[in-house]
Amino acid sequence: MKLYHFSIFFLIFAVTLYYLGATTPITPHEAEIYFTSPSWVAKAMHMGEDIFGGFLGLRILFILFGLLSALMFLSVAQKYFTQSRDAYLATTVFMFMPGTLIGATLANASMILLFGILLFIWFYYKGWKIAQFLVLLSLLFVHQSAIIIYIALAIYALSLKDRFLLLGSVALIGLCFFFGSFIPVGGKPSGHFLENLGALAAIFSPFLFLFFAYSMYRILIKGDKDLIWHISFFAFAVSLMLSIRQRVHIVDFAPYMIIAILPMVKLFYKSFRCRLPQFRLKHRIGFYTVLIVMILSSATITFHKSLFILFDDNSKHFAYKVYAPYWKAKELKSKNIGCTDSKSIKERYQMRYYGISQCNI
Repeated sequence: MKLYHFSIFFLIFAVTLYYLGATTPITPHEAEIYFTSPSWVAKAMHMGEDIFGGFLGLRILFILFGLLSALMFLSVAQKYFTQSRDAYLATTVFMFMPGTLIGATLANASMILLFGILLFIWFYYKGWKIAQFLVLLSLLFVHQSAIIIYIALAIYALSLKDRFLLLGSVALIGLCFFFGSFIPVGGKPSGHFLENLGALAAIFSPFLFLFFAYSMYRILIKGDKDLIWHISFFAFAVSLMLSIRQRVHIVDFAPYMIIAILPMVKLFYKSFRCRLPQFRLKHRIGFYTVLIVMILSSATITFHKSLFILFDDNSKHFAYKVYAPYWKAKELKSKNIGCTDSKSIKERYQMRYYGISQCNI
């Protein structure tokens, strides 16, 4: 892939984020954050809406960080690979993963966390130690899952005998416990393991997730256990272990696993290029199969609204809970009705956003 082709894909990515951000109604989770959360995510939503208005205003900061994350991913990829075309391919795959499109469109901390992770990795490759520590410290205030990268880095530093990185990681882990900023752990054995795998398959796309799991295992057994692999593998392992006992919020772990696209592409090309052209057919078939399924998954997300025509019962559509309050609010306003009775708390917040209050309070 050449720079010209990548530029076209980046433009398509930007247009897709704009389209989804501007046309998708506020989700139940976004509405709850908007009205109840004191977090910086809620403040960014209010500020964006005050300045730009509409659904796009709610999400403008997060869309911008989605675009910045793609550019930062490319910068890291160019240092990770020896050939630019590998970096362009890896970044294109990253941009059009379903999880990236969702995370960069909706109001949440994932893209800002991901940008910070990529910025740290870039500083690490540049050898700027103070900048590394400052970025890692900032992640502590972005999301409670920052402890994941701190522990992963401590393990990586031990394997390299990197005293600075080890001491910095241990200090940051201590700050997590001091501020109480870490993922809650508890519960009892339950059936969330398969649910977690399903969520990961949705984020990567099914076949890409299978290759992700294979790559993590293959590198563990016999491969280059670099910085990115340590971060992704540790997040993957912890998410699986926690899902045995509790429901895992995949947004806590996804940013750390998405960066594994880099070692995945590296592993693929290592196996692909060591073979003569006549023996590469299986690799080509596998590559295009993974790519086509990922594109179909992303297209489903991008054009999800059009898919309503395929259902006799709209409630069976995966985005029904996003659109139903929006349609209901428009219908009520057309009849000059300003209140309704919603059983769901999150739906009440959605209706409140559209200016429809609760009749029986």
